[in-house]
Amino acid sequence: MKKKLYVLGLMVLILLLAACGSEESAGKETKKGNDSAGTSEETYVLRASHSYSGQEIMGKLANSFKEEVEKRSNGRLKIEVYPSAQLLPYDQEIPGLLNGQIDMAFNGSSGLSSIESAYDVLALPFLFDYDPDNFSVAINSLRDYMEQENGGQLLLKKTEERGIKPLGTFVGADPGLIWTRDKEDMVTDKESMKGLKVRVYGGKLVLKTFESLGASGVPIVSTELIPALQQGIIDGTIASIVQTADRDLPVQAGTFLPVVYSINPVIMSKAKFDQLPADLQEILLEAGKTVQKQNDEMLTTHYKEAKSKLEEKGVKLYYPTDEEMSEYRKAAIPVYDMFKETVKDGQKLIEAAQSN
Repeated sequence: MKKKLYVLGLMVLILLLAACGSEESAGKETKKGNDSAGTSEETYVLRASHSYSGQEIMGKLANSFKEEVEKRSNGRLKIEVYPSAQLLPYDQEIPGLLNGQIDMAFNGSSGLSSIESAYDVLALPFLFDYDPDNFSVAINSLRDYMEQENGGQLLLKKTEERGIKPLGTFVGADPGLIWTRDKEDMVTDKESMKGLKVRVYGGKLVLKTFESLGASGVPIVSTELIPALQQGIIDGTIASIVQTADRDLPVQAGTFLPVVYSINPVIMSKAKFDQLPADLQEILLEAGKTVQKQNDEMLTTHYKEAKSKLEEKGVKLYYPTDEEMSEYRKAAIPVYDMFKETVKDGQKLIEAAQSN
């Protein structure tokens, strides 16, 4: 009798364990979904950093990207956006991506050039088409370049090789132009550049540009720019129309001379990207393309508004002639030579832009 009860009890225990195992398996399947189809019901949270305020174009684009991703993924992919360098300063975002401190960043080409010198192609002066009265010319020229195999696509490939996955190419501002604190120092031709001290951002190529044009480039961080202009430490600065108007820089004259360009890719740790299910990877890439279009429309409108604001303020604007632009380009030849000599595939990157 005892033996029968023992056998019966053992069978009941086996049935209970089997039932528990089935419930646990069912719970995992509900959470994970069908992995073979490349989908998952698991929720993923990504930490994104940027150094812009919510009122700046890049700050608005970061929020649009977050909303687009979360909408497309039905909340399965969430992005926590930390603006105004709350998590990391601008120059630490790329290292932060690579070491896992953050998952995503809205950084710029100047930041990416710290790990991939090919991005210095955007620091070459007068490289892309530019019409002061029609900003769509500049944005379309840049977009065309980003689609070229030996242009933007080569940049993106090199970025992935460095462990960073680009998700979209945003443009936070128009090209960097030359602005002076006094109208008397306004740049009208190459001769008028001589002796000027101009605040620059970027690396050696931008400094080489001003050396070639006869001026002195002075690296100054953004937070110290306005005091440096007010106190006469510098005669002028590189800045876009949008930045000049939005920050109300103390300048009296500006010259439509595009000496440096920039892009602001939304980038992600490639290791983190590769860990996501295939459908969520696709959502991130599609969201990048959608917000790129919003970016172009937003910046084109804002460019017009900023230009009008500066004109109403009394800032004197100068438009170089074709002959003057030809002289500037000749003077900048050493800058292009320096890029070709120091950057792998430099020749290809330049030719891709010049073939447009």
